[in-house]
Amino acid sequence: MTYSTSILPASAHGNLNFNQDSKFVLHYFNYHGLGATIRALLCFGEVLWENQIQPFPEWMETKPTTPFGCIPILKETLISTGEEFAIPESQAIERYLGRKFGLMGDTPREQTLNDIFYAQATVLWVKYTETVL
Repeated sequence: MTYSTSILPASAHGNLNFNQDSKFVLHYFNYHGLGATIRALLCFGEVLWENQIQPFPEWMETKPTTPFGCIPILKETLISTGEEFAIPESQAIERYLGRKFGLMGDTPREQTLNDIFYAQATVLWVKYTETVL
């Protein structure tokens, strides 16, 4: 049996210089929370991105202007055309970046294992926030 020390799918190996066809802006508060994984993925993807910090005192004024009244929001702009794509909801953003960077698995089995891990991480996050906050 062969074991790999890497947790990345085969499609991601040797592919860390991703296409620079887009630039990103992450709109979130100045703490880790739901933005931590997104920021890590943007760094991993070696893409152009900006961290747009939402000042907490101004949040109630900004909130009605956001999709679903929440952040984070990731805005992707195609450099060649200027076309923008705004993605609300942290899980949707994380999965989008995972697909874009080839991290979601190469086979249905790998993709399902990824989904299982993601679901459990979400359960742990909810339990943590219920306990700590």
